Amino acid sequence: MASTGFAQRLPGGFTGQPGSRFVDTIPQGDVLVDTFPIFYFHGSTFYREQAFSDSIMDITFRQNEPQRQRTWEYRNLGVNGSAATPLWFEPSWRRGMQVGLQAFDIYTIPLDSIRHYRLEKAYTQTAYYTGGEQANGYFTAKFSRNFANGVNFSLDYRRLTYLGTRTLFPDQNTRNTSLGLGFWLGGTDSRYQSFISISSNKIEQDNNGGIEEGPQREDQFDTPGSAVVFLDNSGTRYEKFGLRYLQYFEVRKKSAALEPPLPNKKRIIRTPLDSAMVDSTGQDTMAMDTSRTLTGKDSRKSANLPVASGNRQQYWIGHSISYQNDRYTFYDTDIAADGDWYGDLLTDQRGLRHFIKHQSVKNHFTLLTFRPQKVQYRTPRLNRGLLEAGIEHTIHQLDLEASDSTIQNLFLTGKWDVALGEALRLELKGHFGLLDQAGDYRVDGNLQIDLGDKFTLQARLVNQLNTPTVMQSQFYMSQELVWSNTFDKTLETNLEVQFGVPQWSLSLVGGYHLINNFIYFDSDFQARQTATPISIGQLGVQKTLRAGPIFLENQVAFQVASEDFIRIPGIFGKHSLYFKGKLFQVLDTRIGTDLRYNTSYFSDTYAPAIGNFRLQNDQEVGFYPSADLFFSLQVKKFRAFVRWFNITELLLPDQLYYQTAFYPYPPGSNLRIGIDWRFTE
Repeated sequence: MASTGFAQRLPGGFTGQPGSRFVDTIPQGDVLVDTFPIFYFHGSTFYREQAFSDSIMDITFRQNEPQRQRTWEYRNLGVNGSAATPLWFEPSWRRGMQVGLQAFDIYTIPLDSIRHYRLEKAYTQTAYYTGGEQANGYFTAKFSRNFANGVNFSLDYRRLTYLGTRTLFPDQNTRNTSLGLGFWLGGTDSRYQSFISISSNKIEQDNNGGIEEGPQREDQFDTPGSAVVFLDNSGTRYEKFGLRYLQYFEVRKKSAALEPPLPNKKRIIRTPLDSAMVDSTGQDTMAMDTSRTLTGKDSRKSANLPVASGNRQQYWIGHSISYQNDRYTFYDTDIAADGDWYGDLLTDQRGLRHFIKHQSVKNHFTLLTFRPQKVQYRTPRLNRGLLEAGIEHTIHQLDLEASDSTIQNLFLTGKWDVALGEALRLELKGHFGLLDQAGDYRVDGNLQIDLGDKFTLQARLVNQLNTPTVMQSQFYMSQELVWSNTFDKTLETNLEVQFGVPQWSLSLVGGYHLINNFIYFDSDFQARQTATPISIGQLGVQKTLRAGPIFLENQVAFQVASEDFIRIPGIFGKHSLYFKGKLFQVLDTRIGTDLRYNTSYFSDTYAPAIGNFRLQNDQEVGFYPSADLFFSLQVKKFRAFVRWFNITELLLPDQLYYQTAFYPYPPGSNLRIGIDWRFTE
């Protein structure tokens, strides 16, 4: 299953982080010892690598929508690439000033998520998934290759487009483009490690504000284009660019190089469970390449293996400098038709515009020490322990058109990671704010116990205090002030415990969250703060059943909130029933159905004018068992699927499928086709 990250509108939830997971119910494959797998890592954790594992044709392949490629799914506005928010409650993660527009973050590539690779030869992975029309599709490409002087280059490109006029509701189009570039410099010298990361994201949305009246129908639904929508000529444009240079220097002398072992008799081993089966967006990962046997020094050079420092204690000095330039724009050019929808946001009858420009420069200095756990050629580099202390300064330039300001953040940061034996690990990290937003803090403790097939246990406790975002504090529409709030800081305490039994394909997770001074957007689009503490209880169950070639994967979640300011479904579930086997002795296939549902509740709805989800009490999202039929196949490194999305529509022709109030999935044209191809040199 996909592991998740604890972040505000970033991939994943409180249910995990790099190094944590739900029990992976996919059988681990066999690899040859004398073949070279592919390892990846992030620049800020260069001492800890993770190995690619092939997730074959699991649900993250055939469910190609980014909001569904997660352990706990998000809900969106019925169109791939639209604004999304979690079904499973997720706490926020913040350090320093934030604008507060995260509805599209699951489609972006932030600087921290860019990967660097240690590999033996170049690889390319491309995928394309169709939508209801030829113009609707999702294209992804990943590439990594080593160059001279120990340089590794990586590329991650994503283009998601939904423009169909016959298959979408009026004024509901999306074009999302993301590009991430990574350069690992100095890979042949372990004393100096440097990384360059470049991130560019562009979100383009045509907004309709939701469906006021559904499609006209006679004997069956007419095309979605006959629906009446709230907004006719409004749009959202986000442009986000980031650049970071990160470097580390070891203060002790260089050690001798670690040569790869000479090839010997091949033997088969079982690959260990990988703690990160998917990337930050939930997309499935690349298989280990077993097509070539390595020999001698040439293999070490082509694999970009840095000089090893043995397993002695290492001491490093780190520094990163980052530049971020973000622009957020909302506009509506037809107020005559849309004016009643805006209420107090209608500040100019000629047209509306909301604009924010945010630029920041961040410097982060760290001192860290750790002891490598493994320094072997064909296994990931890991650390047995880590102690890190740092200081981070960020200067923000904020332009709201009608006003501008300069904000400075200064945070003390720390991290402690210790292995208490082979099966027990404790991770502690946190930060504390000075200067502007002084007093903001976060303390994060994570205890992990891993006894292999017997059981795994992870307990995590987070306590944090955060200053309100820009959107919560101050909002202008067409340069007219709509609100200026002096909210208190929000205090959160989050506890989650995961228990898994791999040999039973069983995973349980329980969570409790307590929030004081919670900030939300009400039904009139206004930012509000409640003084009433809110508690949320959660229980999630994952279990896979098998009878020969027939598999039944189950996921059910139970949630309850003490106050109505947080809207989450009480129960939601996801189930996959399929046959797994070989056709013609060469085609690995899966044939079956995916089912998802949630109990009825008054969900939030999306308000494009403020770029956030808001409360509403006018439309209840009811119980709707949405089922997909699918057929997927794999031949070596080529995979493909055919999926009939929401076949329930044929059984319930009088109903539309809603996950978010006022934003149903467009009816008809539900055939989805996808291919994924991997190449190596």
